[in-house]
Amino acid sequence: MSPEQLEAELRAADELPFGPARIAAVEQVVRQADALGRDDLRYAARILSLETYRYGGEPAKSFVPFAWCLAAYDRGEGDPDLDEDLLWDFKGIVASLADFPEVPLDQTKAVLDDMERRYRQAGHGMNPVHQYRELLARHLGDRDTAAEQFRLWQASPRGELSDCDGCEPNGKINHLVWLGRDEEALATARPVLSGQLNCYEQPQSIRTNLLLPYLRTGRLTEAADAHRGAYPALRHDRAKLGLVAEHLVFCAVTGNHERGLKLLTRHLGWLDEPCTPAAAMRFAAAGALVLTRAPETAVRRPAYRDRDAVDWPSAALRDELTEQALELAARFDARNGTSEQGEQIRAVLTAEPLVEELPLRLTR
Repeated sequence: MSPEQLEAELRAADELPFGPARIAAVEQVVRQADALGRDDLRYAARILSLETYRYGGEPAKSFVPFAWCLAAYDRGEGDPDLDEDLLWDFKGIVASLADFPEVPLDQTKAVLDDMERRYRQAGHGMNPVHQYRELLARHLGDRDTAAEQFRLWQASPRGELSDCDGCEPNGKINHLVWLGRDEEALATARPVLSGQLNCYEQPQSIRTNLLLPYLRTGRLTEAADAHRGAYPALRHDRAKLGLVAEHLVFCAVTGNHERGLKLLTRHLGWLDEPCTPAAAMRFAAAGALVLTRAPETAVRRPAYRDRDAVDWPSAALRDELTEQALELAARFDARNGTSEQGEQIRAVLTAEPLVEELPLRLTR
């Protein structure tokens, strides 16, 4: 294959929607670039693989090519036209590292420190650095650090490496919801949702994260609208397993047990190959809550590889999902040296109904 043909394949891969087909196409280009020995194409293909893996539901695969690109950059063998892409991808790497309990916490902190050093060296602002330091502190349950990083984040002007106009406010909304400041979270979201969002992640992520704040503040119509609007944008995206979990919780605490069971059955197979352990933990806990609130029934567990589909008694499946969620939470807490993830998961497992019955008028 000529370099020109490989460049064309790289461009074609970049045009594919995120998912297995794009991952396969990019991996093929990486192999061909390695065989061809063209360092520029090897670098460009790996840069493309980073967002491909992250949005394709396989973020763990991005760790090795990111380290490869960073080493090439430090040797002066990167592509200056892609410098901003490399720096941008620090954010996704930091977020993904935290979602795998087998990754030592010190490693994630070291990557964050390196991100700050490189951003400063390149003349970029600290807005995204404070954002992702807040994210890690919130994961750990370190309220003092999270509050200080949130303050610095709000005080820092946006720059070229800041998250988009929808995703950056979404992070602030998550911080406020975590602290129980629902009214502030809704006020932060209002101007964002009333504008035009063209991000791959939005507005479905924001609307999902507002489901419980809407319910807790009595905005029931807005809650139902958020579920109806956001879930269809997530239902085919395995990378959004954690967000799908929030819709399961919504169904469980609004009396929509039948809807919750339908969603649980639809996505249960994703637990066989979850995008991250953190997402699997949240989904397992949310699924257990649905089964706790729903009447006793059988749940169809999808076939997977050499295993046949099987009908599980809901009590047995609830116990299995509860055990999975708590085991994962324990692994995170052992890694983190805190009790935050276990407390959050136990809160989901024991969540009480917020609304006796919230009509959704849905057919899918």
